[in-house]
Amino acid sequence: FSSLLESRFTRMDPEKVAENLHRITVTGYKIRDIIDELLLFARVRQLDALEIGPLDTGAIIAEALAYLEPRIQEAQAEIVMPETWPAASGYAAWVDIVWGNLISNAIKYGGDPDADLPPHIELGFWTSESGSLGLDSEQLAIIQNPESKVVFWIRDNGPGLLPEECAQLFTPFTRFHQEKAEGHGLGLSIVQRIIEKLGGQVGVESAGIPGKGCTFWFTLPASH
Repeated sequence: FSSLLESRFTRMDPEKVAENLHRITVTGYKIRDIIDELLLFARVRQLDALEIGPLDTGAIIAEALAYLEPRIQEAQAEIVMPETWPAASGYAAWVDIVWGNLISNAIKYGGDPDADLPPHIELGFWTSESGSLGLDSEQLAIIQNPESKVVFWIRDNGPGLLPEECAQLFTPFTRFHQEKAEGHGLGLSIVQRIIEKLGGQVGVESAGIPGKGCTFWFTLPASH
């Protein structure tokens, strides 16, 4: 398109010029986003020494919500979360990416536009003292042994996923619900790589029932 503009600029209708410029801009931003995601994907794989420390989870989530505020308003999404959060350890800049990605996905895939149902998103946590989230025995073992863990989770009211889709969800470049898919299928694989690098695990639960949505969860070491 830039070549077309160079060769035909003086002969093109101003509206067509503006349309081509817009297309160049949009495509440029998409290329930048893909490159940024791939670079992040590679950095998470390569870095071994991180400054791990106590996290202010409330502040991290507030920052992610502030960044996503335009999308929240556009989707008329309702977000419910606790007033206080448990102490956990991690690398704040990366955990911010995790929350931002999961909340963004919940906004994108939550609700049902055809039924005029806006996204309803719940954020929460589970510890051995806070009551059950409905985890199975394998997931309970993850947070109970060999060291203390905190499970953070986010639940939406979207169409949900089938078991076979859940099994593929963290594979790079995998996307479901193509009519809503705007990214490049790297976000959740980046989330998984970050969490595993921080000593945790990540997963998803879904009954595949419309309106019941998905519950994404990840663990981080507890901070004492």
